[in-house]
Amino acid sequence: MKIDVWHNMLWSRYKGAVLSELYALCASRGTSLRIFQIVKSEALQSKLAPVDLTFHRYPYELLFDCNLSSVPQRELMVETSRRVLSSDADLILLSGYSRPEYFAQLLIAKARGKKVGVFCDSTAYDRPHGGFKQVLKRCFFTSCDGVCCYGQRSAEYVLGYGVAEGRIFYGKGCTPPIVELSETDILARREAIRGRPPRFVYVGRFAEVKNVALLIDAFSDIRGCWPDAKL
Repeated sequence: MKIDVWHNMLWSRYKGAVLSELYALCASRGTSLRIFQIVKSEALQSKLAPVDLTFHRYPYELLFDCNLSSVPQRELMVETSRRVLSSDADLILLSGYSRPEYFAQLLIAKARGKKVGVFCDSTAYDRPHGGFKQVLKRCFFTSCDGVCCYGQRSAEYVLGYGVAEGRIFYGKGCTPPIVELSETDILARREAIRGRPPRFVYVGRFAEVKNVALLIDAFSDIRGCWPDAKL
C-alpha cells in the first residue's frame, strides 16, 4: 500500500514528532509513505522561533522553502495539484479543507479514483461561519473517504456536517489524562500557595481564533484585585 500525507508547514514541532512515529510505523509494516510539507512556516511563526528539524525524523519533500505569505496562490495551486495528479498512492491524506488548493487536490484525487482523507482539528467551539462556507465544508467532508480528527470534539464537529460515523477516525487527544485529586490534596495545595500572587499561563498560538485579547482584558481585571498577579 502507498500513502501520501500532506502537511501545511514544517514549523510545527509536535506534528513533526507525530509524522516521525507514523513513518516508523509504516516502515515496520511494509507500507510506503511519502510526506509533503507545503511551506516552511507562517510569517508570525518564523519570528517566534526557527524550524527545528530534530523533530522531523522522516524523509519529506518541502515544496516552498519560505513563509506561506511569500507564495503566490497560483503557484500553490499548481504545485500541490501537479503532485496529486502524478501520484501513484492508494490513499492521499490532505492537510486541511480551508484553502483553495485543498479543494483542487480533493477534486483531482477523486477524479483519479483515489481514496482521500483529510485532517481536521476544528470543533463547534471555534469561530462560527455561516452560509456558503458551511455548504463548502459539508461538500468537502462528505466527499472524503475518511476524516482524521484530533479528538472527540473534532469528531462531533465533522459528524455534524454529515460524515458517516464509520469514516471518522480519532484517538486520544494530546492533553494529559485528568488526575483526580482528593479533597485533602486540593486543600493542601491551596494552603501551600496561600498568600502568593496568582499566576496564569497561556500556551497556544497568537491567532485570532485563540482570543488572546480576551485573556489580556480579563487579566487586567485580575490586576485590579491582585496588583502582583502575573501572566
